[in-house]
Amino acid sequence: MRAYAVRVVAVAGLVAVGLGVTAPGASASCAGRSAAEVVADSDVVLAGRLADVDDPGGAQSPHDVVWSVEVAAVHRGTAPRTAHVLATQYSHEDVTAGRSYVFALDVVDGGLRAGGCQDVAPAGTADAAAMTSSAGPGAAPVDDRSAPGAAVPGAAVPEVAQRWSWWASPLGMLTIALLGLVGVTVGGLALAVVLGLVVGRRHAAEPRPPRARRPGDGAGEDNSTGMSFK
Repeated sequence: MRAYAVRVVAVAGLVAVGLGVTAPGASASCAGRSAAEVVADSDVVLAGRLADVDDPGGAQSPHDVVWSVEVAAVHRGTAPRTAHVLATQYSHEDVTAGRSYVFALDVVDGGLRAGGCQDVAPAGTADAAAMTSSAGPGAAPVDDRSAPGAAVPGAAVPEVAQRWSWWASPLGMLTIALLGLVGVTVGGLALAVVLGLVVGRRHAAEPRPPRARRPGDGAGEDNSTGMSFK
């Protein structure tokens, strides 16, 4: 019986954890791929200085930001002198303006998009050298004045706007509070019911002591001589 109760409580705990409200978030792995694999998965590999980061902010994380990169060399694909890259704030939180990097980028809808944090390596590091070595020798970026901007990935500035998650609004926070209250109430009632059943069955299974006889309870019984007492 105790094992049954333990299993019930364990299942209830797992359900409570599953129903728990967690803050939205994202994670990006920075390991597991070689430089050659990173380059092979990318459309454009370039080296340059991150001149500006346009971060619209907002309560939602991750959210998109726009990098403006002064391109020094293009090791794979095509890029303008000033490449505008759509990136993710959470995955690239260590990438800061004013520093130089090697970027392994994807072409998405005619623009440049940064993937995981492993796709960006600070200039002068072994990772950056391995990426440029795998991508091949660098070439000059495309002159924006000699090619239509729409034909060069990264020439157009992508639009990003603030994003506010529903949970950050007053209605969202009220909803979360009510869900938490309901979860605690239901969980407490379920635990009380389970404990009540366990205690009730335990008492029912225990043997009852013999009832003590009171004076007069022996009336009508025969004695050793066969005579009946009343």
